[in-house]
Amino acid sequence: MLAYLSGMFLLADTTKVSGNCPSFGSSMTQTELLQELANECRYDKMVRPPGVINETDPIRIYTRAFIYTIKSNMAKTLQFDVHLMLQFRYLDKRLKFTDIAPYMTQIYGGQNAHELIWTPTVYVANERTSAVMGNGVKDLLISISSYGMVMLNTRLEATLNCGLRLEKFPFDVQECPLVFESWTHNVNEMVLDWDDDPIVIADNLYLTEYKLVDTWVNRSGVSYTSSQHHYGHFVQ
Repeated sequence: MLAYLSGMFLLADTTKVSGNCPSFGSSMTQTELLQELANECRYDKMVRPPGVINETDPIRIYTRAFIYTIKSNMAKTLQFDVHLMLQFRYLDKRLKFTDIAPYMTQIYGGQNAHELIWTPTVYVANERTSAVMGNGVKDLLISISSYGMVMLNTRLEATLNCGLRLEKFPFDVQECPLVFESWTHNVNEMVLDWDDDPIVIADNLYLTEYKLVDTWVNRSGVSYTSSQHHYGHFVQ
């Protein structure tokens, strides 16, 4: 999936239960409920969630990026540093608890919840470097609705290779893509898609050398040969 931020800096349902699984308690905390839903006798976090209509359909991951810092290193490296919050939304019907815990509407968690459930493996394809900004509640937050809709929010810091063209400097207009790909699933298993309002720019965002004039998004499939799978067997 391609996210292009552009401008004068154109950054540019039923839980499957085996006979050996313990029964659910009548009154559980959020932590206890998630632990039981993700019990290995019911749930395999290494297996991606089933499709919405048919189990073999690819899981759709709806993506949104909140960008709150952009720094230009143009004078030294021709790169941009970006701080953003990534939000991934997808349905995992295996985590549905409407009938199991009708007294509860949402489960919230951080790193501990992340370790229990399947989450999409997505990276910034045109990065020079990137890092998740910490592992606290403010850096990683997961919410799960009673019907199994998972919302994963994580803060990310990335240095982007933008391929700037400076022939018309200082009157240049640059485009810098922000490209997301999956490195463990191809499009037959997982599809990255844009959510509503896919790119949100902080109101107080300020660039010293450029002015952000526009953003846009698109999506595409990318094919790799076996020799190019240096991150894994990814395609999207």
